[in-house]
Amino acid sequence: MAQSLSLSSNRADNDFYCDLSRLYAEGCLTATADPSRYDFVIAYITPDRQWRFPRSLSREDIAVAKPIPVFDAIQFITAQNIDLMLPQMFCIPGMTHYRALFDLLKIPYVGNTPDVNECLLINQSKVVYKFLLRLGI
Repeated sequence: MAQSLSLSSNRADNDFYCDLSRLYAEGCLTATADPSRYDFVIAYITPDRQWRFPRSLSREDIAVAKPIPVFDAIQFITAQNIDLMLPQMFCIPGMTHYRALFDLLKIPYVGNTPDVNECLLINQSKVVYKFLLRLGI
């Protein structure tokens, strides 16, 4: 049985986007739920940057899951022998820092690498993009 990790998180300062990523991840888990093929480990990073490993992505299960710091979360994740990480993250740290963490842990994930996402994020910021254009970069 393949084991995969679904990672849901979002901006430390924005509950709306945190809940949005939770809903996307919950929908993905529902659509791919096949216990004969997959054993999901859910990681949820709350706006206070604490990691939780709830049974499901329901608000109730997240609320009762014990919050742990990133160091303890890394120990937990490495003990799980994760095959694949599926990020459902709509924030800059989610598209860069957390993916880089999984690069370091040698756990493959779906989507762009952190360096590609950093380039894409520059394009999303009109102010930064215009500034770089003026510099000739």
